[in-house]
Amino acid sequence: MEHLSRAGRKRLRKYLKKVSRAMKRKGADKEEIEAVVESLKEQVLEIVGQPEEKAGKDVIEEILGNFDAPEAFGEQVALTVSPNRDPTAWVGQFSARASIGGVFIALFIGLIAHASGGQGKDIGGVFFLICEAMALITGIMKFKTKPGKIGTYISALLLLFFIIAVNANK
Repeated sequence: MEHLSRAGRKRLRKYLKKVSRAMKRKGADKEEIEAVVESLKEQVLEIVGQPEEKAGKDVIEEILGNFDAPEAFGEQVALTVSPNRDPTAWVGQFSARASIGGVFIALFIGLIAHASGGQGKDIGGVFFLICEAMALITGIMKFKTKPGKIGTYISALLLLFFIIAVNANK
């Protein structure tokens, strides 16, 4: 990158960082991101060649104008599922999110029921049980993944506390 000015290097790094983020958001693995970023950098340097004076930001802008938008690289990742990527990974993530979200749903619905005069105040508990049961089941399904373990443990503990609290009130 010795053929680029400081502003040119900065602009190229900014573009490559956006490409990297877009690909990461869509689930690309580290090696795939590095390969694409390195390929793009090589293409830009090849186009720049060995100019008599360092290529500035405007030259890099012109070159990058012919490239796809960074988001397009992320969309390509989303369309191609690599053989080592698990298409059901969202199940474990759902488990972790639902186990925590169940508490907030119960509180929110309980507050709404209380504000409306107390009719159906136990409905928050029903929604809590539904969320936690779903979190527990999906967590068990994906227990080998980190989010699956987190969702399983949190929902199991919350359900245990719920059962203890219900029995203590009897």
